[in-house]
Amino acid sequence: MSEAYPPRPVRSPTRILFVEDSPDDSALVLRQLERDGLGVVPCRVDTLADVEREVEEGAHDLVVTDFRLPGFTALDVLEIVASRDPDLPVIVVSGTVGEEVATELMRRGARDFVLKNALTRLAAAVERELGESQVRRSERRSAQVLLQTQAITRTGGWEWRRRPSELFCTEGAQRLLDAPDGQPWSVDVLRERLAPGQLERFIGALAGEADSLDLSDVRVTSFGGRDLLVRVIARVERRGGRIQRLTGIVHDETERRQLEASVRQSDRLVAMGTIAAGVAHEINNPLTHLVASLPMVLEAAHRWAPPDPDLVPSLVECVAATQRIAAVVRDLKVFSQAEETAGQCDLAEVVGSVIALLGVDLKHAAAIQHDVRPGLVVGVPAARVAQVLTNLVINAVQAMPRRRAAANRVAVAGREEGDRAVVRVTDNGAGIPEEVLPRIFAPFFTTKPPGVGTGLGLSVCRDLVERAGGTIEVESRLGEGTAFTVRWPLAVTSPPSSVPVRLPPAAQGSTLRVLVIDDEPMLRSVTRRLLRRHDVTAVPGAAEGLALLEEGRDFDVLLCDLMMPGMSGADFHHQVEARFPRAHDRLVVMSGGAVTREAEQFLEALPPERVLFKPFTSEQLHAVLARFTPT
Repeated sequence: MSEAYPPRPVRSPTRILFVEDSPDDSALVLRQLERDGLGVVPCRVDTLADVEREVEEGAHDLVVTDFRLPGFTALDVLEIVASRDPDLPVIVVSGTVGEEVATELMRRGARDFVLKNALTRLAAAVERELGESQVRRSERRSAQVLLQTQAITRTGGWEWRRRPSELFCTEGAQRLLDAPDGQPWSVDVLRERLAPGQLERFIGALAGEADSLDLSDVRVTSFGGRDLLVRVIARVERRGGRIQRLTGIVHDETERRQLEASVRQSDRLVAMGTIAAGVAHEINNPLTHLVASLPMVLEAAHRWAPPDPDLVPSLVECVAATQRIAAVVRDLKVFSQAEETAGQCDLAEVVGSVIALLGVDLKHAAAIQHDVRPGLVVGVPAARVAQVLTNLVINAVQAMPRRRAAANRVAVAGREEGDRAVVRVTDNGAGIPEEVLPRIFAPFFTTKPPGVGTGLGLSVCRDLVERAGGTIEVESRLGEGTAFTVRWPLAVTSPPSSVPVRLPPAAQGSTLRVLVIDDEPMLRSVTRRLLRRHDVTAVPGAAEGLALLEEGRDFDVLLCDLMMPGMSGADFHHQVEARFPRAHDRLVVMSGGAVTREAEQFLEALPPERVLFKPFTSEQLHAVLARFTPT
């Protein structure tokens, strides 16, 4: 009784490209393959152009070629296949050739050589090569997927062996580090790429019996000169207590760390802006009391002619001191809207505020000068301009050598150039080495000692400038100084209207009926004193003011604070506009600082003559009321 063999698996016919000038010879080979059980879909060509076209289209599983054809040989066929589809197997079927030729064929990529008088072994060779080709294609696809994945995730593999002490990197790691292809690296080459102190981190992490390594924020310079922050993970193999091999991955975290740092920086700016607005508001309320009250006290002191000769000079100094405080608060408000991404500002005003604030800390290190034409308006929010200029000025002062402050000079100059405002921040400091200059805007690159700088200042500056549609450039000579040039787009501004706003006439006579709404008792008190010749009603909140209007009370002027608990000045404004249009035309908003963006937008929408900024003087307050006094 015979034993039945299991049936052969059913598969698609093999697509074979025959490179043969003799139709009879190709038919002979085809019959032999079919006799041996292979299903074949044949395609015969006899020119190199046809070979190139068919291989390019990728429609074949295998190539069977004669050795010598008119005008070319199997070596030419192998060259075409190697350049277009290296995993496509080629079997040479020919008459007798020399051993030297057969060896060259195999060296150039032929998978097998079959003599025409021994075609019985061809089917086995075809079966073998189809299987191996499938494995090769699978491996190549896996390698390509791995390489693409490494490129997407910015990751590469590496291995270090003790003997020989060499570091081998995958193609992904080489691409990440801009490394040349070729031989493994020596440890000395790696040491040159690491920033100071990083090698010691590796040594410390490998001490003891740890079987793994995981270091983040490793600072390394790529072979192309880029400064990177990478994470290094590895498995540690030891023998006899000594490390024999490290196998791991390196992951580029530069962009992620930069993004995280930028977010933190943005959060700090928003927090600083909120604090600045809050501080300005809280200082302005008592400061308004001082600014308005001290001149009255000084005037009274002059009239009384007191016996103490120091009283009047002391009051004069107090008035000057309050004016200085008011200037500092005004400069601080430049930073109060750090989260803005749109807006415009007068460059001269922002530069003046930045220099005034920085001068307190930096005047002992350098002389800081500025020369910017007033009225040079750029289409960039004041807080963004202030942040860039603050960074550049501080960097300039920190770059100064140790010498007398008068010998160190920093200058900020601004001019108009076409549709751009050009600001140059120059210093006569140590300058920047030529080899360092191309890297100064790179994130995390710094020449400052540890703990002094993060290496993000100039990177953030460039980002802020470019996002606003501007450019930033640097020039430097070692030992002579550095100049940063920033170009911002000029704002598209319309000239202010020359037609005065028409206000409704007030009651006859010089006495006005004034409603004052402010939650600060001191502000209500000092406003009453300043307006003592008028009929003043003062209430602590907007709700009380609305109640008076609902009772039918009529006022010639309404002075309402912006930031109040409960109903804000903006809410009061909207209520009056909707319900008491006659009173709305006489409403003036008082502001010591807009703490919220909504409040800031509300102020921006008001006509300038309808806003009274704190701290205000007696003259400024009476000037507001004068606009409502009939002539």
